Amino acid sequence: ANKLVWYEDALKTNKSSQAFLFVKGCFSSGDTGTIDDNFPAAPLFLYFNADLISAFLVPILMFANNETYAGESAPFPRNLTWTESYSPHYLGEFPNAELQCWAKDRCEPMPVEMTGDVLLLLAASVVQKNDMA
Repeated sequence: ANKLVWYEDALKTNKSSQAFLFVKGCFSSGDTGTIDDNFPAAPLFLYFNADLISAFLVPILMFANNETYAGESAPFPRNLTWTESYSPHYLGEFPNAELQCWAKDRCEPMPVEMTGDVLLLLAASVVQKNDMA
Protein backbone atom coordinates (compact mmCIF):
# COMPACT_ATOMS: atom_id res chain seq x y z
CA ALA A 1 0.00 0.00 0.00
CA ASN A 2 1.34 3.41 -0.94
CA LYS A 3 0.18 6.61 0.64
CA LEU A 4 1.20 9.91 -0.90
CA VAL A 5 0.98 12.86 1.48
CA TRP A 6 2.15 16.44 1.55
CA TYR A 7 4.01 18.11 4.40
CA GLU A 8 1.18 20.06 6.01
CA ASP A 9 3.23 22.93 7.44
CA ALA A 10 5.00 23.48 4.11
CA LEU A 11 1.70 23.68 2.28
CA LYS A 12 0.29 26.15 4.79
CA THR A 13 3.22 28.50 4.25
CA ASN A 14 3.42 27.80 0.49
CA LYS A 15 7.16 27.21 0.76
CA SER A 16 7.05 23.78 -0.82
CA SER A 17 4.72 21.26 -2.30
CA GLN A 18 7.16 18.38 -1.82
CA ALA A 19 5.27 15.11 -1.83
CA PHE A 20 6.16 12.48 0.74
CA LEU A 21 5.91 8.80 -0.08
CA PHE A 22 5.52 6.44 2.87
CA VAL A 23 5.81 2.88 1.62
CA LYS A 24 4.73 0.18 4.05
CA GLY A 25 6.98 -2.85 4.01
CA CYS A 26 5.27 -6.11 3.10
CA PHE A 27 5.60 -8.94 5.60
CA SER A 28 7.20 -6.65 8.18
CA SER A 29 5.99 -5.39 11.51
CA GLY A 30 4.22 -2.58 9.68
CA ASP A 31 7.25 -0.32 9.31
CA THR A 32 7.31 2.52 6.82
CA GLY A 33 10.23 4.26 5.20
CA THR A 34 12.38 1.15 5.54
CA ILE A 35 15.31 1.86 3.27
CA ASP A 36 16.54 -1.67 2.64
CA ASP A 37 13.01 -2.94 1.94
CA ASN A 38 12.35 -0.24 -0.64
CA PHE A 39 15.78 -0.09 -2.26
CA PRO A 40 14.89 -2.96 -4.64
CA ALA A 41 11.91 -0.92 -5.91
CA ALA A 42 14.19 1.92 -7.02
CA PRO A 43 14.38 0.82 -10.67
CA LEU A 44 10.58 0.99 -10.92
CA PHE A 45 10.48 4.38 -9.20
CA LEU A 46 13.19 5.68 -11.54
CA TYR A 47 11.52 4.30 -14.65
CA PHE A 48 8.03 5.61 -13.94
CA ASN A 49 8.82 8.83 -12.07
CA ALA A 50 12.18 9.69 -10.50
CA ASP A 51 10.42 12.15 -8.19
CA LEU A 52 9.15 9.11 -6.26
CA ILE A 53 12.71 8.51 -5.03
CA SER A 54 12.82 12.04 -3.65
CA ALA A 55 9.36 11.66 -2.12
CA PHE A 56 10.56 8.50 -0.37
CA LEU A 57 13.91 9.91 0.82
CA VAL A 58 12.94 13.43 1.93
CA PRO A 59 11.12 12.36 5.15
CA ILE A 60 14.05 10.09 6.08
CA LEU A 61 16.59 12.84 5.41
CA MET A 62 14.49 15.38 7.31
CA PHE A 63 14.51 13.11 10.37
CA ALA A 64 18.24 12.36 10.00
CA ASN A 65 18.93 16.13 9.83
CA ASN A 66 16.71 16.71 12.91
CA GLU A 67 14.33 18.91 10.92
CA THR A 68 11.39 17.17 12.60
CA TYR A 69 12.64 17.98 16.13
CA ALA A 70 10.22 20.25 17.98
CA GLY A 71 11.90 20.41 21.39
CA GLU A 72 12.14 18.21 24.47
CA SER A 73 8.61 19.04 25.60
CA ALA A 74 7.08 18.07 22.24
CA PRO A 75 5.07 14.85 22.04
CA PHE A 76 6.76 11.65 20.88
CA PRO A 77 8.30 11.30 18.28
CA ARG A 78 8.82 15.04 17.70
CA ASN A 79 11.00 15.11 20.84
CA LEU A 80 13.64 12.79 19.34
CA THR A 81 16.85 13.68 17.57
CA TRP A 82 18.99 11.49 15.34
CA THR A 83 22.47 11.50 16.83
CA GLU A 84 24.14 8.86 14.69
CA SER A 85 26.49 9.65 11.81
CA TYR A 86 24.71 7.21 9.49
CA SER A 87 21.26 6.88 7.96
CA PRO A 88 18.26 5.67 9.98
CA HIS A 89 16.90 2.25 9.08
CA TYR A 90 13.22 3.28 8.96
CA LEU A 91 10.77 5.92 10.20
CA GLY A 92 8.36 3.85 12.28
CA GLU A 93 5.07 2.04 11.92
CA PHE A 94 2.73 2.82 9.05
CA PRO A 95 0.77 5.12 8.76
CA ASN A 96 2.06 7.41 11.53
CA ALA A 97 5.83 7.00 11.04
CA GLU A 98 6.29 7.40 14.78
CA LEU A 99 9.83 6.18 15.15
CA GLN A 100 9.97 2.97 17.16
CA CYS A 101 13.71 3.33 17.64
CA TRP A 102 13.64 4.98 21.03
CA ALA A 103 16.34 2.76 22.54
CA LYS A 104 19.74 1.77 21.17
CA ASP A 105 18.87 -1.94 21.30
CA ARG A 106 15.68 -1.42 19.24
CA CYS A 107 17.22 0.60 16.44
CA GLU A 108 18.62 -2.14 14.20
CA PRO A 109 21.68 -0.11 13.24
CA MET A 110 22.88 -0.94 9.74
CA PRO A 111 25.23 1.96 9.07
CA VAL A 112 26.95 0.71 5.92
CA GLU A 113 23.90 -0.77 4.19
CA MET A 114 21.46 2.06 4.99
CA THR A 115 23.86 4.90 4.25
CA GLY A 116 25.06 3.21 1.06
CA ASP A 117 21.48 2.64 -0.10
CA VAL A 118 20.57 6.29 0.56
CA LEU A 119 23.62 7.56 -1.33
CA LEU A 120 22.89 5.27 -4.29
CA LEU A 121 19.21 6.30 -4.35
CA LEU A 122 20.14 10.00 -4.25
CA ALA A 123 22.70 9.58 -7.03
CA ALA A 124 20.30 7.58 -9.20
CA SER A 125 17.57 10.18 -8.77
CA VAL A 126 19.89 13.05 -9.65
CA VAL A 127 21.17 11.29 -12.76
CA GLN A 128 17.70 10.20 -13.92
CA LYS A 129 16.24 13.69 -13.46
CA ASN A 130 19.41 15.36 -14.80
CA ASP A 131 19.16 17.75 -11.85
CA MET A 132 22.56 18.56 -10.40
CA ALA A 133 21.24 21.44 -8.25
